[in-house]
Formats: sequence, C-alpha cells, structure tokens
Amino acid sequence: MLVRRAAGRQLACVVLALACGATACEAHAGGSHSAAKSRPGVERSCADVAAGEPVALRVVAVDPSGAPLQRVTVSVNDAGTAGAPGARLQTDDHGEAEVGVLPGLWRIEAALPGYATGRYLLDLRPGQSCRIRFVLDRAPNEFEF
Repeated sequence: MLVRRAAGRQLACVVLALACGATACEAHAGGSHSAAKSRPGVERSCADVAAGEPVALRVVAVDPSGAPLQRVTVSVNDAGTAGAPGARLQTDDHGEAEVGVLPGLWRIEAALPGYATGRYLLDLRPGQSCRIRFVLDRAPNEFEF
C-alpha cells in the first residue's frame, strides 16, 4: 500500500514536471517543511497543528500590486489519486478561499479570466496547515503589440 502510494506520488510529480516544467518537482520535493518561494508568483507558508483531523488549507489570490482578486476559481485536487473528486471554491472579497484537507499530495490551481493561471503542487504533511498565496499576472492580450 505504501509503495503504491509513493509510486503514485512520483508519477504525479513526473506528469506535472512534464506539463509545467521541472519547477513542479522542486515544489513537491520541498514538501511543506519550509516557507520558500519555489515558483514565481506562488508563496507557501505552513504551521504545525494537531494531527489526525482535516486541516485548513487557505488559498489567497492577489494581483502583482498585492490587491486581492475576487471570484478567482480555486481547484484543490488530490494529486495522488487519479480521478478523485476535489474541491472547487471561489475567493471572497479579501481574495481568500479555505477548505479542509487531509495530509497528502494536493494539486492547487487558481484561475480568473484575464489572468495567467496559478498552479502549485503541495505535499501536505500530517500535523501541518498551509497557506498558498498566488500572485496572478495579467494574461497577455493577443491584440497588443
């Protein structure tokens, strides 16, 4: 069982690396132990909490100036289980959304029309709660020169 789960995590990392570049595995390899900025536009900070129950995963979306972005669609999916249903949320007036999750490998996306989609792969360890902050850049306009 543990071997299958580890293999699934490695496969998810390889798939994400192929789709998003090597930085996806770097984000995964960092796990949730550090408050490092592993990808441009994404910051992670984690804190210790009581283990054994779902913990809060808070997602924050801001524009490059730091202003909160409202109505950003946030998808949180279990990256270790193919086809498993996930959570789909929207950020509030403060650019925040929150969902309770269990430890594991989570694929998080933040999308808003007119902005580049933010993606992050989080390896959430038991006894930790994390906050992911996406700085979403404006998407290039195909009609601008």
